[in-house]
Amino acid sequence: MTLHFLTMISPPEGKLAMLPFLRHSGRGAELPSLKIPQAYVAGFKIIAEMPNPAFTQLLAAANAAPSPFATVGELRTWLTSEAKFEPRNDVGKIVDSISSASRLLSMSKWNLSTLVPALEEAARSGIDNFRIADGADFKQRLTALLSLPIFSAAEVKAKELQEESERLLLEARILTDLRPVFGEGIAEGPDAFIVTHTLKLHYWEAGKHKDFFVALDRNDVRSLKEIAERAEKKSARLTEIIDLTGVRHIEPTGDKND
Repeated sequence: MTLHFLTMISPPEGKLAMLPFLRHSGRGAELPSLKIPQAYVAGFKIIAEMPNPAFTQLLAAANAAPSPFATVGELRTWLTSEAKFEPRNDVGKIVDSISSASRLLSMSKWNLSTLVPALEEAARSGIDNFRIADGADFKQRLTALLSLPIFSAAEVKAKELQEESERLLLEARILTDLRPVFGEGIAEGPDAFIVTHTLKLHYWEAGKHKDFFVALDRNDVRSLKEIAERAEKKSARLTEIIDLTGVRHIEPTGDKND
């Protein structure tokens, strides 16, 4: 059984969603093997190739983090500013890769003792020119990073709860066209034009990408705008109520910086 990570970028917001799905190989109920998506290859290569002093510095900075962060973007920004080595964007790539791996730990079949060896196998077999720095222990590095409090399950579980539905929206667009209306005399050109709108919803369902299209008129577009604005106002009001309780508010909206 092979577990692939399907990465999907949703323009224009740049939201990165990682949705795992299983592909059975007919070998029974063993744990699936892993395939690292291209988006996270660079992070795992950096972890493997870092000299020991650089990794020690990264780990020290990560251990000094004040608390778990609400989003991966916040974590990336904080850790990049604290870990003093170049190139600085390497830290962000590491954060993205470890964050993606931490999602698996919320699945009942996985724990550190099974996930780390699977990740090492996937890196060795699936990443071109993969090498480990002299004196480095790749599995030990993965274990140390995945055990950090900043990669706590809070945000991961929040995201899982958000995605615990039959369908997950990945992208929404409204396509606007100008269509001619012809009379009986086509050679004379169109008698009029009509503006049409089509709402396209690109979503994930049952392990597949799917699209749904629905025609809209001007009133429909206006109504959708009003509905969205009302939802934003309700969200803002509920956030204010949460803030009054002193409980941390997690907004698992995806990373806007990807």
